[in-house]
Amino acid sequence: GKRTFFPITVAWPKKTGVYGMSVWQTCANGSSYYWNEKVTPATATADSPPLTPKPEVLVMTKSDAAKLAKPSSTPTARAHAH
Repeated sequence: GKRTFFPITVAWPKKTGVYGMSVWQTCANGSSYYWNEKVTPATATADSPPLTPKPEVLVMTKSDAAKLAKPSSTPTARAHAH
């Protein structure tokens, strides 16, 4: 029930696209979770998102990231690029 941040080291792919990262989480109480479920739209039989969604990252060119980082007319709509 708490937000937690985990530092990671990543070697970014040279090709742009969306990349998934399977994650194995082990908790202090001994329980563990495999974060590997594909996120799909909700249906009558499937919630969205799943309880353990597979983390994804969008890799884009530096120029595309710069375009997204420009302030928009709406102050709350911003992108952050590294």
